[in-house]
Amino acid sequence: MKKRKSCILWKFIFFIIILGVLIHNVSAADVAYLYNKKFRIDNGIVKFFNEMNLSVDLINEKNFSKTDFSKYRLIFVGDERFSKPKDIPIDRYPTVIMNYNHGPVFGLTDRDGISKLGRTEPMSVRKNNTIIQVYTKAMYDFKRVAIPYYYLANGDKVPTMIKVAGTYSGNSYDLGDVISYAKAGTHLINGKTTKKNLCFFGIVESEYWTDEAKKLFKDCINYVSVVCYENKDCDDKNPYTFDKCINPGTIKSFCTYENITCIKDSDCDDNNVSTEDKCVNPGTVDSYCKHYEIKCFKN
Repeated sequence: MKKRKSCILWKFIFFIIILGVLIHNVSAADVAYLYNKKFRIDNGIVKFFNEMNLSVDLINEKNFSKTDFSKYRLIFVGDERFSKPKDIPIDRYPTVIMNYNHGPVFGLTDRDGISKLGRTEPMSVRKNNTIIQVYTKAMYDFKRVAIPYYYLANGDKVPTMIKVAGTYSGNSYDLGDVISYAKAGTHLINGKTTKKNLCFFGIVESEYWTDEAKKLFKDCINYVSVVCYENKDCDDKNPYTFDKCINPGTIKSFCTYENITCIKDSDCDDNNVSTEDKCVNPGTVDSYCKHYEIKCFKN
């Protein structure tokens, strides 16, 4: 009787474990929002993701090592100080960084770190020689302090990162990148190399974003999370698959690979000398092999 109860108990425990794994696999959201302190979560950012039809998992720092980030479309790193920033895999997965504290650890800057700029009028950025206002106000509602944005200073940042929008302080001088992209394969200052696209977004006060700032943030998200824009972006270098981009140019884009049975007649060789092997519709997903019986080999 005891053995039977023990067996039932172990079966129940096994069922719970399997159920937990299945639930985790099914419930993985689009965005992994990383945070340390709960009160530092920017609900405006979460709402923005939701408005883009992106679901969000809030992942606390203590669970970073237990999380399979490959299940997410992108990682979002919020503006707070993390205890173990080295555990954040910004080099391995599509990532949006909106953080002031860990530039050197992330490899975005040298030891001087990320810079900050504020003015007595609403902040603007310079993009392609156009000045774009990004905050609706100059000062916080609750205190007479300028609403700043962050930037990667020209002399401190990864040289190969792509400036999308630079600082603007009322003159022609550009201090650095307020929005900056790092494509896959970028060598970071900490010695790591990005495997996926990365976006640094320094316009951190989402409560005061203008419509133009929202568009810039959406562009940032698209840059790191769009998988493909056209079929050729899905090229797996395999001539025996038809590579197709589904939902091209959107966050929901993904690649599919349909098998191509044959490209030439020799692909249909059945090692039977009594048949003539033909590839029908060669090089397409509708290709197939047909084997014609050879009636005779000589007169």
